[in-house]
Amino acid sequence: MLLAASSSTWAVPTINLSSPQTSATAGGSAVGVVLDLTNPDGVAGSNVVATIAIPQKYVSVNNNLSITGSSAGSFHCLTPQNGSTGTFVCRASNFPAGGAVSVSFVLQSPARNSAGTQTFNGRLVSSGAQFTDTLSLPVTVSATLTPTATAPSTARVGSNFVYQLATNSGGFSALINASVSLTLPAGVEFVSVFGTGNWANACRYLPATAAINCNASILEQNSNSAIHLSLKTNSSFVPGTLTLTSNLTVGSGTLTSPTASAAILIAP
Repeated sequence: MLLAASSSTWAVPTINLSSPQTSATAGGSAVGVVLDLTNPDGVAGSNVVATIAIPQKYVSVNNNLSITGSSAGSFHCLTPQNGSTGTFVCRASNFPAGGAVSVSFVLQSPARNSAGTQTFNGRLVSSGAQFTDTLSLPVTVSATLTPTATAPSTARVGSNFVYQLATNSGGFSALINASVSLTLPAGVEFVSVFGTGNWANACRYLPATAAINCNASILEQNSNSAIHLSLKTNSSFVPGTLTLTSNLTVGSGTLTSPTASAAILIAP
């Protein structure tokens, strides 16, 4: 708590932010926020305004608001509308000496949130003096990416075929910074590539290394996307089994497998 100013003739209230949760799950958890205000002085506070800047993309849930304490009747509090973000505000024209109020509300954490720490900033203005407090919550990510590779069972030398990598994003959270790479074996030529869903416009072919690289900054939660790779073998390819393997990485979230392979029998 930081006191911006104090005086024996002013009320010197306190502000404290807390949460019943020890962490927030991106996209999956309801985050409770509790604002406690007290006025331990023998002087009433006037023109009291308490605000909490709600972090970007956190939204209010079901207008869930509770006000308790000996001074609850003195305060009028508003959360953003259900499903909206913004600023939480409590106002009172008079904060009685020795009074206390506890205000709680619930937010929904955004799916597009990286693991780390989320900070909520609270501010209290009373009788012209300013007081602040912060609440820091660890953020965890609940997201899985399941890759599946498919290809035709057979193809002939010189003919085109399609290798497809499908990805399923599960869990409450979005996956952040996902990538796929595949290097073509000798005798295999690139024809074209395109992505659907979150992989749309995410892929490119690098002739110098015969590699296909795909990068997506976001894979939305509970979504299905795919990469379609058209290839062909040339005359230098020795007929037999061709195995193509994609390698995957994610910046946040969990891979059920870091690779996905499909085998094709190449006939003369």
